[in-house]
Amino acid sequence: RRTEMNEVVKYSNELNRVNFSPLNENQLNVLFTLLAKMRHEQTKDGITIPTKELFRLADISDGGGHRSKLLSSLGVLQEFKFQYEFDGKGGLRQEIIFPVLDIFDDDKQEFLNVKVSPAFRERYLKAMPEFTRFELEEFVNLSGTYTKTLYRFLKQFRTSGLWRVKYDDFKRLLGIPESYQSCDIDKRIIKPAIKELSSERNIFDQRRTPFKGLCVKKVKSGRSI
Repeated sequence: RRTEMNEVVKYSNELNRVNFSPLNENQLNVLFTLLAKMRHEQTKDGITIPTKELFRLADISDGGGHRSKLLSSLGVLQEFKFQYEFDGKGGLRQEIIFPVLDIFDDDKQEFLNVKVSPAFRERYLKAMPEFTRFELEEFVNLSGTYTKTLYRFLKQFRTSGLWRVKYDDFKRLLGIPESYQSCDIDKRIIKPAIKELSSERNIFDQRRTPFKGLCVKKVKSGRSI
C-alpha cells in the first residue's frame, strides 16, 4: 500500500552510528516519520501530530487500539540516548532523544505529542555538513528491519556509490546476533536485502528501484573480511 506523500527524511550522518536494531518495522517507520516531520516544525522542543496522520505516513494500519497500548509500543523510542560534548573541554553529557510522549484528544481527534531533546535537534537535524537523505515513502515500503538499515547506509554513501565497511562493524551496525554464522548472514540478511533493494519492478509494482545494479563483494585481508 502506497502512502501517497512526498515527505523527505534528512539528518546528520552521525545519527547512523546509533543502533536502532531493537526497533521493529513499524517502530522504525514511526521514528523516521517523526524525524521527517521535525524538519518542518518551528517549535523548539517537539511536534504534535494526529495519530491517524502518523499511521498514514508510517504506512501502519490504524487498528484503533487503546492509548496505553500505543504509548507502550512507542515507548521503546525513549530507550535511545546520545552523547555530546557540552563544555568545550571534553565534558560529556548523555540525554534521551525523546524525553516525553503524550497521547491526548483535542476537537474529537487523537494526537501524539513528542518532545525532542533540543541538543539532539541541533546536532542531528540542523548542523549537517554531511547528511543522509531519502524519501520517507520509499523507506516505509521496504520490508524487514535489516533491509531498512542497509537502505539508510547506502543512502549515506549515495554520492560515492560505494560503501566499504569491516565485517565486524557491519554486523554491529545492523545489530546482527552473535549466533549468526557467515552463511546465516548471507542467506537471511544480505541476499534478501540486495534482492529487494535492486530488483526491477513489474506492472503490478510500480515503485522505483532504490539501487539499480546493487551488489556486495567480500574482500579478505588475512582472517578479516
